[in-house]
Amino acid sequence: MKRMLALLLLPSCTAVSAPPAAAPEIDRGEPNVVAQADEPATVAELTVTITAQPTVGSIEVRVSSRSDVPPEWLLEDSTRSEVSDLVLRGARGAVKVKTSQLGSSLSISADGPLEPPVELAYSVRPKPSDAPDRAPCRFAVDADFAHFCGEQVLALPVQSQAIALRLELAPDASFHKQAASSLGLDDVIVGTRRAEDLRHAAYVFGNLTSAEFRGAEGNDHAASLGYVSFDPRWIAAESASFRSSVDRFFDLRRSPEDPSVGLVILSGTHPSEPFAIVRRTRGALISADVSAPWTPQARIRLTQLWAQRTVGGALWIGSRDPAEELRGLWFSEGMSRAAALFVLNEQGFVSASGLANDVNSLLASDALSTLRGASHEELATKAASPDTETREEARRLLAVRGALLGLSLGSDAFRKTTHKLLETAKDKQTDVLAEEVFFATLAATTSPQIAATFERGLRAGAMLPEKSLLAPCHQLTKRTLAEFELGFELAKDAAGTQTVRMVKANSNAERAGLRIGDVVSTLDYRPGVPKVPVEGRFTRGAETVKLRFLPQGRSAPGYVFSKAPRAPRSCE
Repeated sequence: MKRMLALLLLPSCTAVSAPPAAAPEIDRGEPNVVAQADEPATVAELTVTITAQPTVGSIEVRVSSRSDVPPEWLLEDSTRSEVSDLVLRGARGAVKVKTSQLGSSLSISADGPLEPPVELAYSVRPKPSDAPDRAPCRFAVDADFAHFCGEQVLALPVQSQAIALRLELAPDASFHKQAASSLGLDDVIVGTRRAEDLRHAAYVFGNLTSAEFRGAEGNDHAASLGYVSFDPRWIAAESASFRSSVDRFFDLRRSPEDPSVGLVILSGTHPSEPFAIVRRTRGALISADVSAPWTPQARIRLTQLWAQRTVGGALWIGSRDPAEELRGLWFSEGMSRAAALFVLNEQGFVSASGLANDVNSLLASDALSTLRGASHEELATKAASPDTETREEARRLLAVRGALLGLSLGSDAFRKTTHKLLETAKDKQTDVLAEEVFFATLAATTSPQIAATFERGLRAGAMLPEKSLLAPCHQLTKRTLAEFELGFELAKDAAGTQTVRMVKANSNAERAGLRIGDVVSTLDYRPGVPKVPVEGRFTRGAETVKLRFLPQGRSAPGYVFSKAPRAPRSCE
């Protein structure tokens, strides 16, 4: 059955897919185990209560400390939040509040002496804006729902150590009927955590669709708000199976008491990308266009996030120092993608053709990159460039390079090397290992020759994978590669009408006659495939315009994996 689903949901094999649309950011993942104690509420050192106020469009927050007086509370992202009604109380009553803006953060502290117990209370609402917020972490409070990420709402003490925490979510019985977060489906969660865990979680209030899975290999949950074109319960079940498969791949054993891993799924409007999937504490946030089907690309990205709990989370190669951290993108973003593809292929969710498609997209990204052939040092430097285009391209290429190298190792060598690295990290009681340790471990688990080839590929950008990588189903073929370039962007209004809002200069779309303001009647193209024409009908005033053009940008020589002439039937 699993194989049948893969054939139904995956697109047909094509030579070249689009390069990744967005450059990766640093994703530190998270430790594989977060302790959670079944202790009574009275032992909580810090209690955070979040109450939705739909009638006034705000979120009420209370942060209380039973035994300590935090010197500062920090609202990390105040760019989309308006804070009001600040009240700070100690054992002797309310004291004057002092606030200051630190970049995008709001700092809150007491302007006078405080004695425990201490409570900070305030109201926060989204800042009004003419432009719709399409970021995954959207902050919204409406008549019957609310959703946000913790950094937009929670002013929490600035501290890094784990403490006893109590989280209380208070939904409204008439409007916000249920409440959940990436931390769990319960309204009250008690455990030993860092304040950062609450700050970087996703929260949702409303009439929710939820699902929960309990198993010997860990627990999973999901909460969905709004309409999406797929069944969120099915996606939650898939996600739980992917998370378990990733743990098995890395040979991780989780305690039944380990806190559950969660999804928060929101419906939204995404004109350029159907999905946005980002990490949140103990899980992930999926923001899906209301009309978007669940795609293989979304499945790969979600599985990659589960892999990053280990590759880039419990295990980091390089340095955590901010000045050096970008060097590690090849591992956290690249090798985690390779791990996701290995897992999905072994589970039958990515077929041989689907795997070839993704590898070809990586090869195309490398061949068509303006930074092709740059050394690892050059890319790490450019990844911190003030120029947005240069910075994004360098980060994307670092991730592509790591993914291709990870795939070239093959599943068994990748797994053995990762296992050994995890053992070394455990013995050293650290989650950071130097690059030299990685190469020495790779030489020990494979061979010195493979380790040397891998290091040359990373350092110098020699990215051509082994010809046998996808054998016997596919063979490596030299080919001129073309960049997929749609050449225009659409805007969708509340009624679902799509209008052309941007046409790229000198693109095939512009040469075909497409104009800003054209309204879409019909539009058909194959995302990521530059050799299949875009066909569409557009309304321009009283006129109907029919257009057809190839979605191709620049081209360059490169390689792809194409189906082998004598591929066995098992490849189908």
